[in-house]
Amino acid sequence: MDEEAPKPKKITAANFFESIISVQSMANRALTQSEENLASIKSNDDLLKGIQESIQLMEEDISNITNYFIIQQENRQKLLELREQDLAKQEDQIQKQLDEREKGLDDQKSKSFGESIRQGAASVFQSPLGGSLLTAGAALGLNALARLTGFEEGGEPPINQPAIVGEGGPEIFVPKTSGVIIPNNIANNFANNFLSQNNKKINVQALLNTISEAEGTGKGGYGTIYGGTDDNPITVPELAEGKMTIKQVLDMMRTGKIERSRMVENDEGEMVEEKYMADVGYGKENNVGATGRYQFIPEALEEEVGVMMGKDENFSYDTLFTPEIQDKLILQRLKEKRNIDFDKLNKEGITTAAIDKLSEEFESFPNLLPGPRKDDLGPVKGRTDQSFYDVIGNKAPVRSEEYIKSVFENEVEKLTPPPDEDLSSITLPPIGDTGGSPELAQSSPPFDISSNETDELTETESEIPFIDVISNPFLSVV
Repeated sequence: MDEEAPKPKKITAANFFESIISVQSMANRALTQSEENLASIKSNDDLLKGIQESIQLMEEDISNITNYFIIQQENRQKLLELREQDLAKQEDQIQKQLDEREKGLDDQKSKSFGESIRQGAASVFQSPLGGSLLTAGAALGLNALARLTGFEEGGEPPINQPAIVGEGGPEIFVPKTSGVIIPNNIANNFANNFLSQNNKKINVQALLNTISEAEGTGKGGYGTIYGGTDDNPITVPELAEGKMTIKQVLDMMRTGKIERSRMVENDEGEMVEEKYMADVGYGKENNVGATGRYQFIPEALEEEVGVMMGKDENFSYDTLFTPEIQDKLILQRLKEKRNIDFDKLNKEGITTAAIDKLSEEFESFPNLLPGPRKDDLGPVKGRTDQSFYDVIGNKAPVRSEEYIKSVFENEVEKLTPPPDEDLSSITLPPIGDTGGSPELAQSSPPFDISSNETDELTETESEIPFIDVISNPFLSVV
């Protein structure tokens, strides 16, 4: 027996309004979902615009970097050209000096040279022994020699004619082609100045730096006074800045005090400046301590000031004790008092003999060779770390010879400038399409115009769960 089909539900007022409410609820949900989708689309659109702006900024940065490289290349080329011009100017200057030297040659000197030979020949002939000593050929030879032109002062000897030259004495020179003889005083001075000037400055400065390190003033510098340590020196700011006169420095060394100013309140309640004597802290009972970068003691400083006053009338005890004056006085003392050979220092560096001489001035340097010293005694046998002033040899060790030489070598290495860079071999690759030309492009390559158009957002399809990608330690951004 067939089942009866369900009868259609009758529409009543109640179920009609229920249907309307259901439809309205569904419409509201659809509207809410649409608003959320619209907000998401708007957020994605803002994101894309931000990405586009970032791309544009990157394009500008790349353009700036490209221009930077181009400018750097141009600057290097200009620097190379300036160096070439400087070299050309130096060569021209040297040539001009040589030309002026040649033009200024005095013909009278050549005549005087020939005349002196002729007079010598005549005196030989006039001698009682002249007749027996000289033959006719020898006489003719002297007369011919007298007619030769000397080039002691430089010049251009005539082609195919004999001339007198020679660095060790007169020699006969017959040039086959034209040329110029440069006198040895010009050649030697030029070579010596050119080859030794830089090395001289470097080695002397390296010696001063080595003395400072050995004396423990490397950290405190020119303002260091006796009483501190290498790592914790006692310094006087006025001394370091070169604001004290030599007289003020000597007074400070003898008294251990320095005049300074401070602001105090007077009876009327006003702040006024007051002078007072401040203790600088030498750490010695008699307050006579070593001072400055090279640890001058009062007697040594007074001695060098007296020597300098004899050389320079403007130098006095009122002269400021600046770092430059400290350098000048110690170099004078090392050269004249301790017989340091600076020419040898420039050629060989600091030697055992030089260190031994320096030990007579600086207590930190080891006395390496026997005498002269107090009581004419040499170092204690077997000791290479004994002070010059440690006669018995029972005081604390001083700097070793190896330390002194190592510091000096390191200072020379630091002061030696690196070799000039060959700018001609540094080139940057062309940027953009240059049409095969080796010259660099003068402007940055153009970029394509950015588009604000976006593709429709679609779902991302991937077989890898999103959470697995984020948790992957090789992909995580955390």
